[in-house]
Amino acid sequence: MFFGFFVMSLAVISAAWAVESMPDYDAGAVEAFKLESQYHEDKPYGIPELSYGVYLPKDWTEESTPDEGRGRPAVNVLNTVGRYVGPAQMDMRSVFTVDALELDFDITAQNWFVNHALDNGYTVERMDAVSEQEVHVLYIDAQGTDALVVRAAVFINGPYLMVARYTVPQKRFKDERAMQQLTLDTFDLLALQEREITRRNTYAFLDQSYFEYPTNWVAQRKRYKSVERMEASILKLDNKGVLDGRIRVFVVSRMLDTSLSDEVKRFLEGFSVEGYGLGGLIERQNFQHHPDMDFVKTESYMLEPDSYGRQDYELWASVLRGEEYYYIVTLLTPARGQNNLLWSSNVEVYKGVLSSLRRTL
Repeated sequence: MFFGFFVMSLAVISAAWAVESMPDYDAGAVEAFKLESQYHEDKPYGIPELSYGVYLPKDWTEESTPDEGRGRPAVNVLNTVGRYVGPAQMDMRSVFTVDALELDFDITAQNWFVNHALDNGYTVERMDAVSEQEVHVLYIDAQGTDALVVRAAVFINGPYLMVARYTVPQKRFKDERAMQQLTLDTFDLLALQEREITRRNTYAFLDQSYFEYPTNWVAQRKRYKSVERMEASILKLDNKGVLDGRIRVFVVSRMLDTSLSDEVKRFLEGFSVEGYGLGGLIERQNFQHHPDMDFVKTESYMLEPDSYGRQDYELWASVLRGEEYYYIVTLLTPARGQNNLLWSSNVEVYKGVLSSLRRTL
């Protein structure tokens, strides 16, 4: 038995976003569309990771793109790096745009878009997460005088995030929805990169165990009385030094007269967060682990404040078993409803610690 029983299942995003997958057109339809279209290729700012190609109708025109080799995308703020417009019909135009930003924290494409949609009040109709680096969405932007139907694809390529969008006035959506989908199907990144978003440090428990963590987190090292019990913490601090997240790793030798269930009990008996108690189970996750580990089991819990007005937090806890050690890894993070972007980023860092935790260097 781990930290509790599985009582509900939530996606990384809330059930409200668990919408049906995007429809596909066969390869023949895509190729026929290409023959009737104009190919556009660009490399914004001269940065290879931002280079893209897309097929658009021949009567569309390119409006503006940044000069190659000058500047770079803003950090965490979208810049339009490509804009193409269709012919006017009844004083309305469809628009295809490519936006980009530079990331300085870990996040999946899906979680980034969820935060973007929440911030901008979009109504998401469909979503299809192709991978952690790519998600396709259909949403309605009703903030202006006329509602707009937007089909978009979000990509993370190295440290950059790109959003390709085909925006059409809602009144014309039925007439253009096939063209909208086919256009997005032809959009392609031309220089895929495997680089991580943030640089990593390696934390070493002497020469007994190791894990990776981002350089923008701070490691707190503790003196070890022996290699039989070791502990480490990494902290995420904001620009004022306020704690935004904490990951703790406990390492226990299997040579001791103990078991994994004994160590979980020991952890729970010693668990304490000032002003909070351990609340109900939120979800159970299946995360990746290093081949040095036999398994990883993860659950997350709400932390219940002892007084009104305190910030909501979650506790994530994982147990892993290796050949020589047991491991307990925890994450303390502001709750997803409190700060969804920070929560998403913290969970990605936590997943990285779990997947890199290993016995050998």
